[in-house]
Amino acid sequence: MIKRRDFLKLSARVGAASLICTANPPAPARAGELTDTLPAPSHDNLPKSVEDIPFVNGALNIPTFPRGPNNRGVITDQTLPGMTHIEIYMNWARLEAERDRWNMQEFDDMLRLSQQHGLKILAFPNLNNTPDWLKQTAGFQPVVNMRTGETHDFPSPWAPGTYDGFDHFYSYLAAHYEGQIDIIKYFIEVGLMSGIGSDFWCGDRFAKADFRQSMAERYGGLAALNTAWGTRISALNDISFPASAKAVSMRQWVDFVTWYQESQVRALRRHLTVIRKHFPKTHIDVPMGFGSDLQRDGCDRTAICAAVAAFAPISIRSTHGSFNRDQPPRAYWFYKRMAPVCHILNVGFGTEPPGGDLKYPEICRQYFEDASAGATLIFQYYQNFHLRPASASHAQAIEDYKRILRPGRRPVVDIAVLYPTTQM
Repeated sequence: MIKRRDFLKLSARVGAASLICTANPPAPARAGELTDTLPAPSHDNLPKSVEDIPFVNGALNIPTFPRGPNNRGVITDQTLPGMTHIEIYMNWARLEAERDRWNMQEFDDMLRLSQQHGLKILAFPNLNNTPDWLKQTAGFQPVVNMRTGETHDFPSPWAPGTYDGFDHFYSYLAAHYEGQIDIIKYFIEVGLMSGIGSDFWCGDRFAKADFRQSMAERYGGLAALNTAWGTRISALNDISFPASAKAVSMRQWVDFVTWYQESQVRALRRHLTVIRKHFPKTHIDVPMGFGSDLQRDGCDRTAICAAVAAFAPISIRSTHGSFNRDQPPRAYWFYKRMAPVCHILNVGFGTEPPGGDLKYPEICRQYFEDASAGATLIFQYYQNFHLRPASASHAQAIEDYKRILRPGRRPVVDIAVLYPTTQM
């Protein structure tokens, strides 16, 4: 019988999408892709006591959104004892409306105010909000819906110019603020296109070229590819995306979905490499959400957890806290898909709820879900941090968390691989 630790290592190495049996031998990995060798666990940079755990209050919007929360008030009126960080959303399109002309006055003001209240900064660059000047450059490629041809001004993760733009942003941010940012957050929940509709957004020319190259390398030539797919493709340029799962063989569809997920892991690595170039020692926070495992979300959770280990210090943040609020076991399935892999590889594991409208019994349940997953970073919207039982005279969510969390002690929880058809 396979031991639990060996099983976790196997899961971390291959990812959920790769646990599909096939008669075809695996092709050699491309540069930068996961191989059969797990990254060595990094030096232990995880919290040793509850006093080391970041308790993050969210969130400010810089510049302030019309009709949005008052940034100054969130800091001056909502900061509670035990809060350690404030998360600041940075809207690139509004911070650099013209190239190299930065509007950082409000960010500077919030930095000073946060420091006065003993809060460190968790910066969240919204790089999917690309400025108009960048959209006019030759290197900008918007994402394209594979089925409909619809475009969206979200930078394509397959286009080289995307990372040139990211490099420009992080270069400025590091030059002016590296020493003042304690944690920097990856720009979007890993998967793809959060906020513009769940679908296969891989119809641009760079994505198509990447798919053709990946399939040619996977099979070593068209003869083997045609045999596996049951097709009669005569030229490399004729390799194309399948219209739907029902329109092609199962093998062809599985290859497409696997490529889609793997390409997001490669995009993650490429983006993290840019961040590390400019922030070599800053802790990186990588959010991972989605309330399902739909293929079009492109989210291979275990592979993502394994991939980030090479960029320590780093954490995965599950945005499933108190998810399925009326359907026990709520966030449990998601946590258990990610947290064990993180613990094996010395990657931090943080949690976040979908919003700031929890009730006190709900956050009480989240305490124990977070503790069972060995959480090392806690994000809550300030409304949730203010929750308390009717009999209490003051907010006590952070106190409750500190009584329950046990960093440095791995939770002992039986695990299994489960793919429910009704729960998620």
